[in-house]
Amino acid sequence: MQPKTTLPLDVLASIIDLLAAGNDPDTRSLRMLSQVCKSLVPQCRRHLFSSLVLDKDAGALRAHRFSDLLRRNPDIARYLKGLRYYPVNDLISDQRILEVLKERSSSLRSIELRSHSGADWNTFPESIRSSLVSLIQLPTITDLEIRSFTNFPATALSLCDHIIDLRLQDLEMTPPEINHVVRRSKMPTPVSLYARPKTYGALAALMQSTGPNAGGPIDFSCLRKASFDMETASDIYPIDELLKTTMELQSLSIMIAMPVELVGLGASLAANAHRTLRSAIFSYMVYGDHYDPLCGLSRELRMIAGNNVLEELQLRVGVQTDYTCRTESEEWSAFDAVITESGAFPMLGRVSVEIVWLSFYRDEDEAEDVLDSLDEDRFPRLLESTALEFTFSADHLYV
Repeated sequence: MQPKTTLPLDVLASIIDLLAAGNDPDTRSLRMLSQVCKSLVPQCRRHLFSSLVLDKDAGALRAHRFSDLLRRNPDIARYLKGLRYYPVNDLISDQRILEVLKERSSSLRSIELRSHSGADWNTFPESIRSSLVSLIQLPTITDLEIRSFTNFPATALSLCDHIIDLRLQDLEMTPPEINHVVRRSKMPTPVSLYARPKTYGALAALMQSTGPNAGGPIDFSCLRKASFDMETASDIYPIDELLKTTMELQSLSIMIAMPVELVGLGASLAANAHRTLRSAIFSYMVYGDHYDPLCGLSRELRMIAGNNVLEELQLRVGVQTDYTCRTESEEWSAFDAVITESGAFPMLGRVSVEIVWLSFYRDEDEAEDVLDSLDEDRFPRLLESTALEFTFSADHLYV
């Protein structure tokens, strides 16, 4: 009889890590290995329970089974690193799960809270709301996304002391009460912010002062990366106010989905961010030739000309399906002029302009016409410049 061969535990641990690697881990093999011997259980559980999704796709039965598993093995919660919670299942099972997680989750880093229909936060049971607020305020949480709620309390975020990455979408917040004092060791100071449409009222609430000597629930002065998606004229004002407070901003991205003037952007950057901002991306989705396609960008850039450290600037323009774009606008030439003006952007090394025309009905001749309507010749000074790298691209895509 041949002797049995036993692999060292460190080799087995490496095999387990390989099975769990990538975007499609082999959970079936991990479950099988966890039943081989007790010593492999922690290694397998570390991967099997590293993330948890509770939503309508997971279903109430799965929530009930996981609740029962946690009741028998509450230490499983310490393996959890990421939680995505959409409160639509069996709320009784959800509450049991959340109670264990808030007490036992020592490794939880990332939380995504979301409803599927912009639900009113106050319609959920108080026990669910309390548990979720406790979870997002855990000292281990660095990555937080909240989306599709109304009446979410802004003060709930005031104790999320260790948040690094904050993402908000389709969110209405209840602003903090005047003279409401929140006792906390420090104010949340996220490093990265991504705000999508229907969020800017919430953003204003997070900056709203609660008293003469008090700031808002969140301090945005330490932001290094900020991304904003705009679709209404009123969106720009909270963005301007936030940018005025930034002291360390290095990367800015603004996506404009409708004709929205960038009013006040330059003055906001001139307050503080001009000293640190190194990369800026402006993306546009154009819906016709009835407005300036760059939404006043050249005017706003002129506000920081001669006083900035910008190194890279990108324009990305998409023309919506079968729409036209004001390619004869003087704004293109104005952009060319302000960027290349002597001493205006002394650190600038790379500029790119990309335009994509989307079509459904256009024939090949019409497609050729739109491509010819805006080419690199509209940027003669950028083309001639030897101080920076300029790239231009124009593409046509059928959808």
